[in-house]
Amino acid sequence: MSHFSDELPAAKAEMCGNYLDHNLEITKIECKKFADEVLACLKEENMVYPRQTK
Repeated sequence: MSHFSDELPAAKAEMCGNYLDHNLEITKIECKKFADEVLACLKEENMVYPRQTK
């Protein structure tokens, strides 16, 4: 996504009710942040999620 530069899919009123919220530049920033802060740091120990006990 960080290198995407084509026309945004569904970026027209007739295709998406939220089309005005589509922002490619913000999306690129968020994708890079997720890749750097989450995906680059994945380890086996942080892939275990707490279980709820009843």
